Amino acid sequence: MPLLEVTQTRHLNATVRFSDTTVLRINRYVEFVRNQTGVRVEADQILDKAANYAFDKDREFLDYEKTPQ
Repeated sequence: MPLLEVTQTRHLNATVRFSDTTVLRINRYVEFVRNQTGVRVEADQILDKAANYAFDKDREFLDYEKTPQ
């Protein structure tokens, strides 16, 4: 079963660059999720979930987010 659960959300556009290896792994993960769940997902949905997963696991970042700007 995939580690990430993907649902529909409102989207904003951003331009990002990845190494060739990372792009290949992203595409393979999209394929993996589709095969395991039958859900039609796209790479941007996977990357959104992966980024938020990392943010939520980083305790120092979570503390930083709580500090007044």
